[in-house]
Amino acid sequence: MQRKKLTGFSFFFSTLLATGSIQPLATHAATYETEQSYGSYLSYQTIDTDEDGTADAVALTDCDTSVTTITVPDTIAGLPVTSIGRSAFAWCSDLVSITLPDTLTTISTNAFYQCESLVSLAIPEQVSEIAVAAFVGCDSLRFISVDADNQCYSSQNGVLFDKEQTTLLCYPASHSTTRYSIPDTVTMIYDYAFYECRNLLSVTMPDSVTRICSWAFAYCNALTDITIPDSVTSISTHAFYHCSGLKSVSIGSGIKTIARYTFYSCSGLQTVSIPKTVTSIQASAFESCSLLATINIWNPDCTIADSAATICNSATSDGEFVFYGAVRGFADSGAQTYANTYGYRFLEFEAYALGDVNNDKLIDAADATAVLTAYTLSLLGQSVDWNLLEQTAADINKDTLLTADDATGILSYYVYTLTGGSDSLETYLQNSKA
Repeated sequence: MQRKKLTGFSFFFSTLLATGSIQPLATHAATYETEQSYGSYLSYQTIDTDEDGTADAVALTDCDTSVTTITVPDTIAGLPVTSIGRSAFAWCSDLVSITLPDTLTTISTNAFYQCESLVSLAIPEQVSEIAVAAFVGCDSLRFISVDADNQCYSSQNGVLFDKEQTTLLCYPASHSTTRYSIPDTVTMIYDYAFYECRNLLSVTMPDSVTRICSWAFAYCNALTDITIPDSVTSISTHAFYHCSGLKSVSIGSGIKTIARYTFYSCSGLQTVSIPKTVTSIQASAFESCSLLATINIWNPDCTIADSAATICNSATSDGEFVFYGAVRGFADSGAQTYANTYGYRFLEFEAYALGDVNNDKLIDAADATAVLTAYTLSLLGQSVDWNLLEQTAADINKDTLLTADDATGILSYYVYTLTGGSDSLETYLQNSKA
């Protein structure tokens, strides 16, 4: 049998598990016996799950990498096969079809790593644990089905979810749908959920989503734009790692931290705006974004990891990180401090003219409408995601509040200019008080 070594990417995952960086969905104590062979392809260990001194189950540990199709037996050595162990079918690159037994309860980390030819997979009724990264590298996987009586997992149109469909666990790498709308029951996009979905062109996230986990969209190279709704409050490390086709990203107002390596090597990004709610940008968040020309940082107090690699286009041959674009922010802000520290170009935000909320160099009904709309939304308890420049331009009476009085004042001034008035808004407001 062609046996596998725990090297490369599989070793990487095992190291993360050992250090607690990622975790399987669940783990149980058990005692494992010496590995043995079964037939021409499989290796296994017997398990003493209740640790009473007697083996009561079997875990598959390895498989000959030349296998093309296989039916895993319900029992081996008279014991039920309950677990597919870590990396058990890893690198079985010719495996096209596998039938899992009804006795199966656990699918471990890297279980099917690099099963590049596997097209579909059926999850049996009793499976209650599917660990992180179980299907990474299954480049041909199109469809995952789940037994309707399974109490822990479900499938919708070939996509794997938990039973309640609040967590999206795995979108198969070669799923036929290239433009996908996530169901509005989903609150969490799990680790590696869309990993290496190279044909995925777009994803629509509903307002129900609150968390995007590590590596969730890594290597989605065909993804061109992404809108992260305001409901999302957490994006974990490497979430959009190496999405080389990503040209546009809209970051919602719920985000407080841009985690490590979130947009690493997103080589298509040219302009990024970091909303005022973000208080920190962690190390390498925008490292190796080769086309990035402008990053707008709207929170003056945002802290940026003390490394030239946090925001950069590339690294030189001697290891020096370079950024040819511009960091834009407010004077004396964290953005300016960061830019000055690493010799990056800094551009200070230019103040909007008072009343010109949309900064189109006109003060007109559009500005008054924008202010009134924002005021109405605030009365309804909804957030208004305006940057500091917009807020300052809208607050024409400078009382630090956004009210109907501001909208009325802008509209009155607009009518004044239509009748030939030429004074500035500031002068008009002063004369109106006189």
